Order: sequence, then structure tokens, then C-alpha cells
Amino acid sequence: MQDTVTRHQKGSIIPTVAISMLAIMGMAGLVLDASHLFASKTRLQNVIDSTTLAAATVLDQTRSQATAREAARKVFDETIAQPGNGVLQDLGLDATNLVIQFSDTRNPFIASPAATRYARLRINPGTVEIDTLMMNIVGVDSLELSGSAVAGPSPGLGVVCNITPALVCGDSFVPPNGSGMFGYNFGDQVTLALGDKQNNNVGPGNYQLLSVDENAKGGNAIRDYMAGGYTGCISSTETIETKPGKTKGPLSQGINTRFGIYSGPVSSDEFPPDLVNDAGAAGYPDSYAEYVQDYRMKNYDDPLDGIAKRRVVNVAFGSCNGTVNGRGDVPILGFGCVFLIKPMGNSGALEGELVRECKSGGIPGPAPIDGPGIHTIQLYGDPDRWDS
Repeated sequence: MQDTVTRHQKGSIIPTVAISMLAIMGMAGLVLDASHLFASKTRLQNVIDSTTLAAATVLDQTRSQATAREAARKVFDETIAQPGNGVLQDLGLDATNLVIQFSDTRNPFIASPAATRYARLRINPGTVEIDTLMMNIVGVDSLELSGSAVAGPSPGLGVVCNITPALVCGDSFVPPNGSGMFGYNFGDQVTLALGDKQNNNVGPGNYQLLSVDENAKGGNAIRDYMAGGYTGCISSTETIETKPGKTKGPLSQGINTRFGIYSGPVSSDEFPPDLVNDAGAAGYPDSYAEYVQDYRMKNYDDPLDGIAKRRVVNVAFGSCNGTVNGRGDVPILGFGCVFLIKPMGNSGALEGELVRECKSGGIPGPAPIDGPGIHTIQLYGDPDRWDS
């Protein structure tokens, strides 16, 4: 009797071991395939992130969904083709797998054919599958590979870089809102530098020019910085030093490079013109609406050498009280964006149209995401996808 029980116990070991080995192999396969999926997902997400940033940047510059889509597809295919993305290449991934959408709000993201603020790129679930390495032992032949990202304007910048050294005198009692900032409505004409016959709002000897670099205070600095050569950063919590004198010659030589007009020691190699100088109008002044329409229609004056949005400058708004005698400090109220409506003439006056927003380098502040002002382009998670 005992021999019979022993024989039965010995006979049951084989299927138990077999089942255990299958379970162990299944767990090992799960770990291996999960690691493979995670590595592939990370590579794909990196590609999607960089592509989404490119699409949002082009959308911000051109306000054209078609141009942004074209840029996204090009960047996606070029990035997939880079060394290190062999797994993605083997999957046959290309821009045809992308779903590209645009929205004027980030959360909720509402896709619209007219939206010009946020871009969303997705590889939808079920579109791409990656073969398993070991889980096919337990009947799982493939795993789903997907990804998503949103990019668009950051919160308003509290620290702004690449500022244009001209001051707009504003009202400290009228903070930025949906229609304007510091006493101006969007679309209003504002003065960035005073001309010969304009009233001085800062103080004797001041013409709303700024000294943003203590080591470079002469006309050469004004010329280069007005052309876009200032790379420093300024905080909205600081005061800003004025530069006495008109400095009309260097001022016009610098600012007019943005219109493709060169005189004095400046060149298009160092300071390219805007893509759009006066493409869609009979002559200056342009309006910002005309300018944006030219970008949408790709009516470029300098398609080979031009740089997008050179005629939109970021400037400081200050509390001017007429008492700063010569070089002195003016409190900063904040930063804003001005579209240059025409080149600077002989009067020395520099004027532009206040616009809602523009792009620059810097550090985002606490302002609402959809608020006006200067922004950078940044990545966000997709509010509708957990895996973004």
C-alpha cells in the first residue's frame, strides 16, 4: 500500500514541475517583454516630445496649422531615422502614424481647424504593436505601443531674455488682462523711443531707451541690441536703468535690420531680416493682422534668409514719472510684445502695435497659461491620456 502511494506521489511531481516552469518562464517573459516595451515606449515618447515642440513652435510663429503639420511630419521622420532608433525603424513607424491636432485651450484640449495655440501629437492605441520576445510562450504575441504629447505657450515669463532696450511707459494701476495691459488695449499704438517733437515721459535727457548692460552703454550697444543682439535676462521684480540721449543713428541702424534695411556696421549675416517685411500691403505702416495673414499665406519677402517674427519685439513696461534726470532707474511693471509697424525714420520715433503675446527665452512666472505677455514654448501632458 505504501509503495502504491509513493508511486502516485512520484508521478505527480512531473506535471507540478512543468506547471511551475511554465509559470516561471511566463514571469520571466513578462519582465523581459515589459522592459523591452518600456525602452521602446521611452524612445517613441522622446520622438513625439521633440516633434510636438517643433509643431507648437511653428504654429506659434506662423499661425498656420498646415505649416505646423508639415514641420511635424518632417521632424518625426528625421528623428525616427536617427541612429539609436532602430527598434522604431523596424516597426515601420513614420509620419503617417501621427494624429496631429490643434486647440486654443490646453485643458480641455478641444481640437479645432482654426486653433493656433496648442499642438497635440499622438500615436493612437492599436496603431503600432511590438512583437514579444518570450510572452508568446503563454499566448501573448504582441504588445501595444502608443504615445502622446501636448506643447504650447508657457505661463507668462517672469524673467525675460533677449529684450529690446526700449521702454513703454505704462500705468501701474492697470495690470494685464484679457484686453490689454498697463493702460493700453491690444491693437493700440505704443511708443518705444521718443522722436524729436514728442513729450518726454521719463525725465530730462531721456527718450525711453534703456541701458540693459552695464558693460556696454554706447551707441554700438544700442545698435546691436536693437537688432536683437542682447542675450541677457531681466526679472519683472527689478528696476531698469535708462540710457540718456536719442542715439538716433545707431537706433535706426539696429531696428531697421528687422525690415531688411541695412546701413552702418550691421549685416544680414549677423542680423537677418524678418520673413515678412511688407509682403501683403502697398506700403507701411502694416497692421499686425496683415502681418499674421502674410504668415498664414506664406507671403514671405525673404524666404531664404529671413527669420520668423523678427518684427515682433519684447519690451519692458515701466512706471515713468518724468523725474529721471539723465541715467536713472525706472521700476519695471512687466513685459509685453510690440509689433513694429514700419521702419524707423529720421525723426527718431519708434512706434509699434501692442499685441497679445510673443515668444522669448526666459523663466515662466505664475501668470495664467492663457494670459497675455511673453512666453516660451513648452511641453505639457495630454489631459486625455494617462501615458502622456
